[in-house]
Amino acid sequence: MTFLTKNDYEITVIICTYNPRFKQLIATLKSVVLQKNIHLEVIVADDGSQIDYFSDIKKVMKDFQFDDFQLVKNAINRGTVSNVYSALLKARGEYIFITSPGDMLFERNSLKKFYDYAKANKAEICFCDAAYYEYNGIFKSVCPDKNRPQKLRPFEKNASLTRQKICCLWGMGILGATYLRTRKNAFTYFSLIEGECKYVEDGTSLAFALADQVRIYHFHKICIWYEYGTGISSANDPRWDELIAVDYSKAYTKVGIYNKKRYNDPIIDARSRLIQCKSKASKLLYMIFNHPIVLCWLLLGLCEKDYKPILINNNWGEELLSK
Repeated sequence: MTFLTKNDYEITVIICTYNPRFKQLIATLKSVVLQKNIHLEVIVADDGSQIDYFSDIKKVMKDFQFDDFQLVKNAINRGTVSNVYSALLKARGEYIFITSPGDMLFERNSLKKFYDYAKANKAEICFCDAAYYEYNGIFKSVCPDKNRPQKLRPFEKNASLTRQKICCLWGMGILGATYLRTRKNAFTYFSLIEGECKYVEDGTSLAFALADQVRIYHFHKICIWYEYGTGISSANDPRWDELIAVDYSKAYTKVGIYNKKRYNDPIIDARSRLIQCKSKASKLLYMIFNHPIVLCWLLLGLCEKDYKPILINNNWGEELLSK
């Protein structure tokens, strides 16, 4: 496929759906179309749902006089990565923000703030902070045991790219719902995982960007309400854990080959080769004898104070879900 270079919008928001819950879908959609001072388009990409709610989406868009949207329907369920990729092929924004039903923008100018930060730093990839909530008929701000990323120091302005690689590739990575990327970056790296990975699009595509020495920027502002416990990363379901592991195995194997053709980065090489080690003991021995410096960096990171989520008093998400 040929990358479309013209940017008709500042941001394309891609909302990925598969048998979505109606209330959460509409709340997410409204949080996007009510954004202020940002030129955006919305693409709702449905991955073969039995009910896609496209007629309801069109009604919402008409009610809010929002014309800049596209609806993409995949005939069969192909997985998250292919679903996002189908939307990327049609996207026309300078930056891409990917979300799903239940996750909402934090306030009416969140995308404007996020976009301005990305532009000011010329960031290809950046992420924001998130507020966590649960919804069982009642909206409740929550504090999970761990935030993502678990550590913030690797993403400070003057932090080394080495620390970012180790943090992201060794399980202390970024919450996928908080990414903002240039369309060119998203298209480039999703092209590499499409057909390889099925469900995990954030950490897998990021591995290839890190292999190309792309720096990640952290916007120290809350921009989203993240529905905790429903996504594949926070559901604590062993079945999802297995599927996620398969995606990462395929991605890291491929990124190892990709790395040798690019910068031959030792950190990327170490993470790729660890996939071939079957036990914790063999992984540790491999790191000790082949990448002791990387192991030291990793242990240093584990000793740092965790980044803890906090309870947030902001009622916009509650308002969107209650209507």
